[in-house]
Amino acid sequence: MQAINRTAIFIILLIYLAIGMHIFIPGMGGSGLRMPGNIVAWAFIALSALAYWLLNSHRNITITTTFRQIFTGVVFLLIPLLYTPEKWLRDALFQMAGVMAGLAFYFTLLQCRFSEFWRVRIINLLLFAVLLQGGIGFIQLSLLSPDSGLMALSAEGARPTGVFRQVNVMASFMATGIASALYLLYLPQSSDASQQNAPLVPRLLRLQQLAALVLLPAMLVLLQSRAGYIGAVIVIVANFALRWREFPRQTIVFAGLIILGLLTGYSLMMAADLVTPVSHEGSNLERWKILQITLTMIATHPLSGWGYGSFEYSFAHFALGMTPPIAGMGVITHPHNELLFGWVEGGISALLGYVLIAVAFIRLMFLAWRQVNKHCFALWLLMMPIAIHSQLEYPFYMSTAHWLIFLLLLSLTDVAVSNITVVSKPKMNGVIRMAMCLAALAGLTLMLPTLQTQILLTKAEQLQMKQARIHFPLLEQQLWQPWLLRERVDYDRQVSQLLQYNQSRAPQILQHYLDWSQVYLSRHVDANVYASRIAILRFNRDVDEAEKLRQEASQIFNRDIRFQLPAVIAVQESK
Repeated sequence: MQAINRTAIFIILLIYLAIGMHIFIPGMGGSGLRMPGNIVAWAFIALSALAYWLLNSHRNITITTTFRQIFTGVVFLLIPLLYTPEKWLRDALFQMAGVMAGLAFYFTLLQCRFSEFWRVRIINLLLFAVLLQGGIGFIQLSLLSPDSGLMALSAEGARPTGVFRQVNVMASFMATGIASALYLLYLPQSSDASQQNAPLVPRLLRLQQLAALVLLPAMLVLLQSRAGYIGAVIVIVANFALRWREFPRQTIVFAGLIILGLLTGYSLMMAADLVTPVSHEGSNLERWKILQITLTMIATHPLSGWGYGSFEYSFAHFALGMTPPIAGMGVITHPHNELLFGWVEGGISALLGYVLIAVAFIRLMFLAWRQVNKHCFALWLLMMPIAIHSQLEYPFYMSTAHWLIFLLLLSLTDVAVSNITVVSKPKMNGVIRMAMCLAALAGLTLMLPTLQTQILLTKAEQLQMKQARIHFPLLEQQLWQPWLLRERVDYDRQVSQLLQYNQSRAPQILQHYLDWSQVYLSRHVDANVYASRIAILRFNRDVDEAEKLRQEASQIFNRDIRFQLPAVIAVQESK
């Protein structure tokens, strides 16, 4: 048996979960690399992989059946890249790069072969991270105003979002914390920690776990997230059903703490008026429309799909082409279901890939259930809140932290319940180690400059919103690595040039914007780009093209006054 150095990767995970993921970096919203926190998470993923492979020679490589199935599924996910239209190929490559990087990180974690000792430490660390985010949420509610600009609250109901900037992402994280607390509290050593003569650290950890059963349900009530509710209910009911016979008194105590937390959250919401109760009726109707349109899109191209990266544009224009047209959908970038997202974009090959990955996940559940030690099934349950969330929204795109944590929990469960195959081929393993080191180094080299670029672009965009002039060529010279954010850089440059036109009146600026916006609107749906292009076309007396574009924009953004006819606006103002 070769010695495995797990300390370095654990320390990096500790720094990220205890510090790194909680640092608020201003951003302009969105998903993927538009979110600075996601760039930070990818940097830590790359750093942890690099540290592990540098410190371990690895004459032996660990493989599991779950990894083989997931690897096969990823191969099927890559096939649609071969027939994705060229205009969306860049986005498609970024999308699949995230999948491949996740697979590499999962493979790295498998090599660690974390024992129960390490698992308990990691899950305690994860619970600490969740409680810290919960604490940030309470600070947002009690001390910060919605327009403070620091960890801003969401507009709908002024609910807390933590550093995630999205309510449902925060909620599934809270539900994961509840599952972690229950897993740890039912472990045998947790009972020993309750004794008065127990060492201080175990007693503090048990206090953290018990506090989580009160604080996290209270935060879930304040979040009012259906995705969070579903994930939390499933893990609570499953844990209690699993442990009732063996630990009846403890289960009653834990249930009482959770009820106390729910009552506390409800009291804070109703009596203290910290948050506004949110109605989900409008959201339900919108989700139903999205589902209908997505299924019709799948029926239209079930085999080839519409192309990776094309959903935003294809969805909006397909909805307008339906009989009758479905207008007013705005910008929809995801069908709120990862399986359907893969199918509608990648066709049957992507669907098979997702099915293989789902089968691997379910197979792991059965393996965990068959174990004599029921802690293994409770370990598998830790993934449920995030897994459920992925079928109701798109958490992995909005939060790379969720992607990191899900892969970490998946590897812990896989090593705990699966039969491990050890491959002893020194030459091949040496090549794998070198490839992993180079890939991790490349990822780290890309992410750190990209974070600097993102920060500078955010500052520029905030100034542009105030109609401030920016010397954009000088700004571009200061960007360390604009390649990954090239489309965003181009967008900001065009906005900056339009602001300069107000002083220079140079006609080439308008022509450059028309050329750029035509290409941009062939890939994306953006109300501001529509409005600017229409205004320039009208200025150039291209009335027919402007009217055609206005009609299209008015159907997609039917509540935007910029795209309504003057007669319609007059009627609305008279009401």
